[in-house]
Amino acid sequence: MNFAPDEARQWGDVVQRASQLIREVTGCDRVYAIAFGEGARHLHLHLIPRSGDDPRTSAWKIADLYRDVEVGKAKAASIERVDDWLLRARVLAPAFLS
Repeated sequence: MNFAPDEARQWGDVVQRASQLIREVTGCDRVYAIAFGEGARHLHLHLIPRSGDDPRTSAWKIADLYRDVEVGKAKAASIERVDDWLLRARVLAPAFLS
């Protein structure tokens, strides 16, 4: 099943606003959107902060970083950093997502 035209416009608007929120909260240069849908037909979208000063997050290298974190070859963001982002996002979200 595909999005109806109005649903697609709404989805695009939400993704744009969520990406803007991520940029504001993390200070990243851009946000990558990566979609997954294996196994069952669905839309599964990751919005990933991209920092120009971290070459591990450039282009397709971001997938390698994901795998490295998963197997313990690279460190994930600290709990404190993630908590800070979440707190800031909760404060800022109404302005971005309403």
